[in-house]
Order: sequence, then structure tokens, then C-alpha cells
Amino acid sequence: MTINKQELVESLAAFAQHNVDQRLLETRADNSGATLDWLEEKVLKPNGAHLRAEADAMVTNKAYQAFPTENDPTFDGQSFTSYGDWFLEYQEKHGVDLRFETILVNLIKEAGRVTGALVKDLVKDEYCQITAKKGVILTTGGYSANVDLLKERNPLSLKKNVYTPRSNGAGITSALNVVAIRDEEPAETIFDRGLVPVGKKTEDMYYQTATYDPLALDRFIPIP
Repeated sequence: MTINKQELVESLAAFAQHNVDQRLLETRADNSGATLDWLEEKVLKPNGAHLRAEADAMVTNKAYQAFPTENDPTFDGQSFTSYGDWFLEYQEKHGVDLRFETILVNLIKEAGRVTGALVKDLVKDEYCQITAKKGVILTTGGYSANVDLLKERNPLSLKKNVYTPRSNGAGITSALNVVAIRDEEPAETIFDRGLVPVGKKTEDMYYQTATYDPLALDRFIPIP
């Protein structure tokens, strides 16, 4: 399937009412194909699977155009299969240091650039400093589990979203501590699958739990 890159980028930008950095959309459009090629060649095909491209929406109209950007791993071109274990095996085989149940404490900045991170192993209750060989890539969620940050930066979200136990804002806070720039307008991606009992009041929707439960079935990610 062929995708017109400019049409895709313009569609994504227009969907967000052009309240986006279109350079980031261009970067994604230019490089996502190579990333998927790598995944298919290195991880899926050695295990007998491949990617199946399909439209990212079942219903389209003048306001929303679908593109074949939905890439699902499959054995037979029809069903879906998971590749998480294969991906982990590939990383371990190639010497990638994977650390789970480890949280970011803060980023380390030296001579004007981020050179590593201080993390904490939750199982061992130990701190560890990681020094980057080339650079640091920060991939983080929002602060949907941090009430103080929500009150400060996006108080309306406390009135209209259910809570889920993730995204405490450590990544965003750490970035701001090393002089990252915060967008003055908070934004949130809302997944409309929160299960709320009939009769519940709006102010009772956001409450914290250790794990997911019927009042917190899905998540929202406010991003400053």
C-alpha cells in the first residue's frame, strides 16, 4: 500500500486544528517506515510472522481520512499475534540492558547536555546511575497519577476523568529540571472507556487505587 506522506501529515495536523509542531509529524512520516521494516525483518520474520497493513479507521468522511498505517503482526494475514516475547529475546541476544520495575529519579546534566539518569530499582531498593554512551531518549507518559501536578497544570482533568495508577510525572518533571521547555497549554489524550457506576458524582470520579478496578478501566494522559 502506498501512502501520500504530505496528505497524511496535513490530515494529522488538521485533525489537531494545526495546534501541533508539524516538523515532528514530518519526522515521523519520514522514519516510521524504516522502523517497521526493521521490526519485520529482525523480529517477526525469523519467527514466521509478518506485518499486515490496514486502515487506521473503519469509517471515514470528509473530516477524517483513513490511511493504511495500522500495522498488525500476523501469521496468516488475517489473525493477530503478539511479538513482545520475540522482541525481548532479540534485545537480550544483542546485549541490550533491559531493566524492569525501575523508576526514573532524575536526569543528569553535565556541561550543558543530558548525559545520563539516576534510577531506582524498586525490587532491590537500590539507586543506580546510568551514563549514556551517545545520548538520552526520554519516552514518558503524563502525570495522570499525580494530584499535585494536576491541580497546578490541568485542574479541569480532575473533574472529568477517572483515575488509573500510572504516569506520576517523573519524566516531565525531570525534563523541566534540566531546562526543558513546557508548552503553556496542557493537552490530554482521553480514552473513552472509563467504567463509571450509574449515579456517581463527577467529583467522585478521580480517586487513587493500587491497581485497575471498575472505576478506572482506562487511562488519560495529560501532557504539558
